[in-house]
Amino acid sequence: MLVALEDAFNKYEAGRISINGYFETLCAIDEAVRRGRPFWLRLCDSSGALRGFNRTERRAFIGAIDALDWCRNWALRQRGVDMSTCDLLAQPAGRAPAR
Repeated sequence: MLVALEDAFNKYEAGRISINGYFETLCAIDEAVRRGRPFWLRLCDSSGALRGFNRTERRAFIGAIDALDWCRNWALRQRGVDMSTCDLLAQPAGRAPAR
């Protein structure tokens, strides 16, 4: 997950993908993480010997989801900034953008 996040961000920073492409990549990573990890956590739940490990895995899973949420929210804010900039550039001189 971290490698995919870093790769997507590097592509965005290098201008190889747009903020929308970065956001879509984050959504795909999030979906894969949410699908894959809960299965592993359910397997750990079924084993008494793995319960301690399961707590650690749950914290890691929650941390991963929180990190992805933060990245998605950042991308949404960046997309909003991009849209605001486009609105300003599209307005004739001296007129404020329509709200």
